[in-house]
Amino acid sequence: MWGQPPSAVQGRRPVVFDLAVDLEVLVWVGHSCPTLLTLILVLTLIFPLTFYGAPCRDSSSKAVAVADVNGDGKPDLVVAIFFFNTVGVLLGNGDGTFQAATTYSSGGFFPSSVAVADLNGDAKPDVAVANFCGGNGINCLPGKLGVLLNNTTFSQSTTSTTLVSSLNPSIHGQPITFTATVTTSGPVAPTGTVNFKWGPDGIGQGTLNASGVATFTTSILKPGPYKITAVYKGDASNLASTSAILYQGVKAK
Repeated sequence: MWGQPPSAVQGRRPVVFDLAVDLEVLVWVGHSCPTLLTLILVLTLIFPLTFYGAPCRDSSSKAVAVADVNGDGKPDLVVAIFFFNTVGVLLGNGDGTFQAATTYSSGGFFPSSVAVADLNGDAKPDVAVANFCGGNGINCLPGKLGVLLNNTTFSQSTTSTTLVSSLNPSIHGQPITFTATVTTSGPVAPTGTVNFKWGPDGIGQGTLNASGVATFTTSILKPGPYKITAVYKGDASNLASTSAILYQGVKAK
């Protein structure tokens, strides 16, 4: 469909990702000449090409990862640039196009792969870079791992949390499912966990799904009244919030 690429082009790992509502597929090809990074945007019915790159300088982009690195809800690109010993970050515009690359040191020589994850528990995506060489020169092995911690200051949106019980009042021994729903005022869906508490004491925890819902089920509450709250911890894009008190009754058998 695309024809044969020039012999100077060295294809690398493809990445498929939905970068905009009207886009279907993204295919990445890294090569040493004539561009640093080529992005082929394939639409549903037509096939225009969009190129992102730099003049030919034998730069050879080796790997790419897709992640929202600045918390704006738009996918960005993180690229390992082999011969420049750098990592390039292209912030996404949300429509399948990207801003000019900002480069950072890879922490070694000849970066060959990148991965994106929250490495230090601050709810921000960080970058791990596998460098082929740990030093410069002929005897450069072993390789070296570079870690780039994300110090971006995200603009966080306010959230609200609601809490309901599946059975209220319940009978001692019956399972009760507490359901917390977290909504946000911003464009990025809330992620992370919700702590279910009885006063200051935690009774359980749930992880938010794609709809912003977390659940916790228990059958060990003793007879009596309980004041239950759901506490959302927040994430890089969303602030924390706590539900109103739910008065749960548990009756003796």
